[in-house]
Amino acid sequence: MRKLGIILSLCMAFIFFSLNTVSAATVDIPKEVQKAAKESMKFVKQEIAADPEIWGFSKNDNLDKLKLGEGYNLYYINGEKLRNSTSDSILDISFKSDIWQYIIYLDRQPKMYLSIGKEDGVYRMVQMGGKAQDLDTALNNFNELSAEDISTKTTSVESIGSKPIIVKSESKYLLVSKSDGEEKVLPALSAEKAKLFNNMDYTEFSNSRDVIKVMKEKLKDSNEEIKLGGSDNSNKTTWYNSTLNSVIIITIALAVAASVILYRRKFSAGA
Repeated sequence: MRKLGIILSLCMAFIFFSLNTVSAATVDIPKEVQKAAKESMKFVKQEIAADPEIWGFSKNDNLDKLKLGEGYNLYYINGEKLRNSTSDSILDISFKSDIWQYIIYLDRQPKMYLSIGKEDGVYRMVQMGGKAQDLDTALNNFNELSAEDISTKTTSVESIGSKPIIVKSESKYLLVSKSDGEEKVLPALSAEKAKLFNNMDYTEFSNSRDVIKVMKEKLKDSNEEIKLGGSDNSNKTTWYNSTLNSVIIITIALAVAASVILYRRKFSAGA
């Protein structure tokens, strides 16, 4: 029995190690993405220096102080799913892209975006520019609102400091939080811009169902497809799920096999 306990313990350790390894691979920023972002900063500085004002800078800005923020793998709304799905989940109607979004800061102030995407199998800069103030404010508010949820025990402790999933719908960024089976959305919209989005802004979480309803109404009114970007990487999600299931099945099989072998040995010894 002691041997059986040891084998079962090893099996459990194996499954937890495998789960953690697979999960980490889906969350961490790939090294090639981070490298491409850092290498792109040289080009970004050159472009800004050539014409600072067009990029929202002044001639007196010290571009050596430009800093990269944290990268976020963008998800995009699938227009067909938005139109036809009855799901109340933003993530159910979205897909993960090959694009990673960064905010570039100057003296801790958000200035512009840097987008890294995969082209011909290589990650490189695909876009720069745009005003990043709303997304930066939403990211800060996301952490504060999540902390408030913790204090009122409406969200699990594990969600503190967790990164939101950023879903892009046309020019809007939606920060999605999923915890304890509840999905909430923080639109990266100021109060002024939120007037066109049923007054849902970055000051408080909104229900995913309400956000989807507004997007469907806008899609119906405009009679146009939601503009997307990137590529549908649903195969990666499928790979993760199948790998996870395989790990569990193999581990259980090993534990059962070990139990049978030890039982037979014990029975033979007793005979």
